[in-house]
Amino acid sequence: MENVNKVIVICGGSSSEREISLQSGQGVFKALRELGYETTLKDFNDLKDLYELKNFDFVFIALHGHEGEGGQLQRKLDDLKIVYSGSKSKACKDSWNKKLTKEILKDNNHKFNAQIANDNSDCLLYTSPS
Repeated sequence: MENVNKVIVICGGSSSEREISLQSGQGVFKALRELGYETTLKDFNDLKDLYELKNFDFVFIALHGHEGEGGQLQRKLDDLKIVYSGSKSKACKDSWNKKLTKEILKDNNHKFNAQIANDNSDCLLYTSPS
């Protein structure tokens, strides 16, 4: 991460996975500090304005659930020209929608376990191409 010194780890949020996100955020925060980065840990619920994130060189997204994985946060960060971890907004949005993900995989000849995908629309078992 060349030219990156100040990193903010955002975690927590309001999803049902809040506690896991807080644990993830704490682990990332600790690891980045040990690597020598100037690091701040912030609960997404305490973030009043995304402009606040412009004070950092890099945003590490440790949010779980729709807030961190659904694509809206990534789109807003892209609009603000803020560099962050993870996939871009379209990939997040598309993969959050499991039905669309199945269609994209199928259209691109990628294999997944159709039985699991049919039994639970939130679950895909992807088989990596050989």
